[in-house]
Parts: sequence; C-alpha cells; structure tokens
Amino acid sequence: MGVHPETQRQGSCRSGSR
Repeated sequence: MGVHPETQRQGSCRSGSR
C-alpha cells in the first residue's frame, strides 16, 4: 500500500499488477 495506486483498487497491493 503506497507503491502503486492501481494495486489499491485491484485487490491488496499485490493482486493488481505486481
């Protein structure tokens, strides 16, 4: 949480892109 704004909406800061 705090690295990519996409991860927050995708899942939990790791389910999104990385």
